Amino acid sequence: GEEGGVDDASFMEALQASVRATGTLTSVKTRAERKAQKAYAAAHRKTFELRTALLRAEIEVADAGLSRAQASERLVQLRAQAAEDAAKLAAVVAEGANRPTRNLQATLAARASESAASVVKMQVVEEGEGERQLRAQNALDAVDVALVRAEIAEQPLARNFAPISARDHAVASLRAESERAEAQRQERKKLQNDAMAEAEAMLKSANDQRFVERSAALVQATRERLAETQRAMAVKQKELAGREVEEQRRRAKAVIALKKSREGITAKLHAANARMAAKRASEALALKEESKRILAAGGNPHEVSRRRTETARLDGERTAAQAKLRRHADALAARILAEESRYQAQRRKALRAKAAEKMYLEDFSTVARETRADAFMAAHTLGGQTLIDPTSRMAKLYASDHAAVKTRAFGSSLPQPFGANETAADAVLAREALKFPDVTFDNNFVPRGGATEEGQEGTYPEGGVPGSAGGTVGASGDGG
Repeated sequence: GEEGGVDDASFMEALQASVRATGTLTSVKTRAERKAQKAYAAAHRKTFELRTALLRAEIEVADAGLSRAQASERLVQLRAQAAEDAAKLAAVVAEGANRPTRNLQATLAARASESAASVVKMQVVEEGEGERQLRAQNALDAVDVALVRAEIAEQPLARNFAPISARDHAVASLRAESERAEAQRQERKKLQNDAMAEAEAMLKSANDQRFVERSAALVQATRERLAETQRAMAVKQKELAGREVEEQRRRAKAVIALKKSREGITAKLHAANARMAAKRASEALALKEESKRILAAGGNPHEVSRRRTETARLDGERTAAQAKLRRHADALAARILAEESRYQAQRRKALRAKAAEKMYLEDFSTVARETRADAFMAAHTLGGQTLIDPTSRMAKLYASDHAAVKTRAFGSSLPQPFGANETAADAVLAREALKFPDVTFDNNFVPRGGATEEGQEGTYPEGGVPGSAGGTVGASGDGG
C-alpha cells in the first residue's frame, strides 16, 4: 500500500539505493530532502514553542481570573464588615453622650475608618487583577492567532516531509527487525555458551569434589595440629595470666608508694605554707610594732614604709639597668669583634688577590719570560750557556753539539755524540757529578767525545771527571 504518497516500489528502490550507497540500513537523503527536513523541523519547533506559550497564557488568564474572584469575594466581605461597623457606630451614637460611650464611639469610628480604607484598597486590587486578566487574555488571543498561522504554514511543509518521514520510519522498522534478528542470534550464541559453561561447571564441580575429599584429610590434620597448638597456647596463657597478676601487684604497690609520696609532699607543702604564713604574720606584727614606735616618736610610719619600698624598687631597677648595660656592652663588643673579624677577612682576601695579581703579572712579564728561557737554556746546554753563538759566525748549528737532551729518570748520563767541544762536555759532566757527590761512575757508561789533538778518540780518565771522586757512574745510587 501507500503511506504519505510513497508506494512500495519506489520505496524499495530508494532503500536498495541507500543500502548500495552506505552498506547499511540508512536512509540517504538528497540535498532537497535535507532542506525540506530542516524547514519542517524549524516550523514544527516554532509551533511547539507557540503551543507552550499558549499554555502559559491560558495558565496566566486562569490565575488572573482566580485572583480577581478572590479579590471580589474579599471586597464583599470587607463591605459587609464596614456596614456592620457603621451600624454599631450609629447605635452607640444614638445611646447618648456619656464618657464611656464617647470612648466606644471613638473606637468604633476608628474601626469604621479602617474598614473603609480596606474596602478602597481591595477595590484597587480588584481593578488591578481585572486589568491583569485583560492583558493575559489579549496575550492569549495573540498567541492563539500566531499558533493558527504557524500551523497553517507548517501544513505544506509537513506534506512535503511526509514521504521522507515515512521512508525514515520504514528504514527504522527494517533496522529494528535486523537488530532483533541479530539479538536473537546473539541470544542463541549466549545459550550455547551457557551450555558449554554449564558443562565446564559440572567438570569443575567434579574436580572440586575430589579437591574437597583431599581437603578433608588436610582439615583433619590441621584440626589436630590446632588442638595441640591450643593446648600449648593454654599453657602460655596461664603463664601470661600469672605474669599479669604479678604486674598488677607491682602496679598496685607503685600506686600505693605514689600515694604515700604525694601525701608526704602535701604535708611538706602545708608545713612550708604554715611557715610562710607565720613569717608573714611576724613581719606584719613587726611592721605594726614599728609603726607604733614611729608614731610614739612623732614620726610618719607610712613615709618610712614608703621609703623602704621605693628604696627596694630603686635597688631592683638599678640592678636591672646594670645588667641591661652589661648585656648591651657585651653585645656591642661582640659586634665590634665580628666587624673586626669581617674586616680582617676582607683585608686578607684583598691581600691574597693583590698577591695573586702581582704573581700573575710577574709570571707573564718580559723579565719573567726571559728568566725562564735563560734557566731552560742553562739546564739544557752543554756549557750552561743561555745563548748559543750570539755572533752567528758558525755556518751551521747542530743541537747535539751544544744541548744535552735527557729525561728526569735517566740521571746524570749524557747522550751521544759530544762533538769536538770536550771542554763543554767536561763542564756538564762535572756539574752533574757535583749534584751526586756519593755516586761513582763507570767509563763504559761515559759517552765518548770527538778526536783529540793526537788524533785519538777522546775518553775520560780512569779516575773520573775533574773534580769528582773515583769510581763508576751507575754502579750505585740513582745514576741509572
